[in-house]
Amino acid sequence: MLAARSNGLSDRNGRDAAVACARSYRRQMKQFSAIDVLQTWHACLDEADFEAMLPKSRDAALLKQVAKATAASSSERVFPTLVETAGGQSRIRDTPPTIFHVKGKQAGKFLDLCREVLRKYRNTLALDRRVLLDRYHMLDVAKKVVGTGSVGTDCMAAPMMSIAGHL
Repeated sequence: MLAARSNGLSDRNGRDAAVACARSYRRQMKQFSAIDVLQTWHACLDEADFEAMLPKSRDAALLKQVAKATAASSSERVFPTLVETAGGQSRIRDTPPTIFHVKGKQAGKFLDLCREVLRKYRNTLALDRRVLLDRYHMLDVAKKVVGTGSVGTDCMAAPMMSIAGHL
């Protein structure tokens, strides 16, 4: 309902979308219950599936909105603006005052703290998520100043790279 309202749709359209979503979820869960666990794990919704669900009267406009939203947030697009590479090493590009590395004596402590936080976070994950996270390593870490709602909290930027070299 909130997404519909945010996109200028009527409450009726929002309700219809919510009902359709719940119906689709129920149908998919029923299908998952009849197949192998590994098939369920690898199941995904691709672009063709998404397009097939769109109302024909709005599919072009919605696809344009989706393309714009996903392009702006994809790691492949953000990574080159966030990271610089020198001597084969990738490092976050300092852009003070919003993103910067901790300097001096505190730098090593900060990096150790971030590694410890990531290790503790990993331990909270379900085993399947740990396996996924374990395929990545932290390239670098820097402090990041974010919006006013997070004033006083420590925020970090920490790009991750997979063992295979993928973001």
